[in-house]
Amino acid sequence: MRTNSKVKSEPLYTHEGGVAKKVHPLQMLERSVLSCMLFEGEYYEDGETISKRIAEFVDKVKPEQVAELALKARGEGNLRHVPLFLTKLLVNKHYTGAAKLIEQVIQRPDELGELVALYKKDGAKSLSAQLKKGLAKAFNKFNAYQIQKYQGHEREYTLRDVMFLVCPNPLDNTSKDAKEMPNIYKKLANKELLAPDTWEKLSSSGNFKSDKEKWETIIDMWITED
Repeated sequence: MRTNSKVKSEPLYTHEGGVAKKVHPLQMLERSVLSCMLFEGEYYEDGETISKRIAEFVDKVKPEQVAELALKARGEGNLRHVPLFLTKLLVNKHYTGAAKLIEQVIQRPDELGELVALYKKDGAKSLSAQLKKGLAKAFNKFNAYQIQKYQGHEREYTLRDVMFLVCPNPLDNTSKDAKEMPNIYKKLANKELLAPDTWEKLSSSGNFKSDKEKWETIIDMWITED
């Protein structure tokens, strides 16, 4: 029997039975990630199926490409949860650049607790060294206002929880409020950190002499928050 024969691959079909073409795993992963609100169902699939498919494609793609896609999803796609999910998968794979990726992907303080929740979702009891290092670096990016606003008292893992888990050094804080961060961290630890005056509160208050003064204050606050 002749063995030097071209192997015919099985045809692929779409959800509705149309003929489909094979796509590279990286392209499939990118397609799944950039159209995904993690764990939320879509027309064809439920959220859990989507997350499982993303995890399967991550196994078929180089870690560096997954990291690049996570940054693209967070930066260009303005997605929050799926970049954290990709980061968590890379942490599980002991990717050497995980700590740096965590610092880059996390852009809001409440994402610190989200990443911890994702990591522990599979039953992990303690955080890996890379995860702790990355979370500590990310924690130290944020200023006093951001930490006050996103304390997350109603979250499973609050900023206070994350602080105790990773022990960020306030002296390493890189924000414009670096000098006052030791006091901010201390108040957060002691549950003494008050919520800030948000722009929503200010816009409805009568504490300004004119609309010009009010909106200049609110704009300054928006800049500080970003």
